[in-house]
Amino acid sequence: MNYIFIDSKKDIEKVGIIENDRLVEFYTDTKDDRKQVGNIYRGRIVNVLQGMEAAFVDIGEGKNAYLYVKDALPKNLMYKNTPVKIDDIVKNGEDIIVQVLKESSENKGPKVTTHITLPGRFLVLTPFSNKINISRKIHDEDEINRLQDVGKEMRKEDMGVIFRTKALGVEKELLIDEYYTLITIFKKIEKEKNFLPCPKLIYKEMDLAHQIVRDAFTDKINKIVINDKDKYNSLLNFQGIISPNLKEKLIYDKDFDSSLQDSIEREIQAALERNVTLESGGYIVIDETEALTAIDVNTGKFIGSKSLEDTVVKTNL
Repeated sequence: MNYIFIDSKKDIEKVGIIENDRLVEFYTDTKDDRKQVGNIYRGRIVNVLQGMEAAFVDIGEGKNAYLYVKDALPKNLMYKNTPVKIDDIVKNGEDIIVQVLKESSENKGPKVTTHITLPGRFLVLTPFSNKINISRKIHDEDEINRLQDVGKEMRKEDMGVIFRTKALGVEKELLIDEYYTLITIFKKIEKEKNFLPCPKLIYKEMDLAHQIVRDAFTDKINKIVINDKDKYNSLLNFQGIISPNLKEKLIYDKDFDSSLQDSIEREIQAALERNVTLESGGYIVIDETEALTAIDVNTGKFIGSKSLEDTVVKTNL
């Protein structure tokens, strides 16, 4: 069975995707650790660092955000090779609209950009690019050509678009409607440049449950189990955006508890271990630092049969 579960209790929300009775994706969110990526703020430049080609932006969320020069370029300079300095683009005390690209860490504030993008169910609006891009997961040449034609037909005010995998086979009218809806949202955001206060949150990305349902719900999903009544009602109101079939798949079960589902809990614990065993007999070791996540792949008990090169390739695959 394929289903999505949303387990909300106290200040923690757990969301999982089950495919063929196996947990394939799992996410958690806490009330005190809400994500900022995707949020759009009206911020204020508080320090321009010429030596770093960057600026710090007060967005009203603790640590000042970091804006690198390439993420601050105006649209007319983005695709030119002309050298540009950060102090030619922004000035101390200037108000600016930015979107969070990367969450803050213990020692750093969030990374932001002025190149706003707005995701929908089938496409992503890219106002700072006029290009039409197609998800790499769409391989059918006829469909790629169809989406390219739709993109050229609906493109407005030189705003580009990325067609997501879910755009595959979707009617042209639905794609155009979503594109124009996202343009309307973008124009409302731009108008916020002229309104106080500053700093201010002017657009908030969907919470975890809504994001997962938006991105993962398909006809192959048999049900969505939710144990929070408010979240259930909120998702019901989401039906017009997601699918007319959403309501019949939503199941409110106040007693659902993912920690009491033995198979789910076992797979979560296994996935979060530093050492993860592979079906081949090999294993991987995951170590996370502030700068990067290292994944070491080891042959373990898998010794292969042909050659060392063949064994290593199969292990990595």
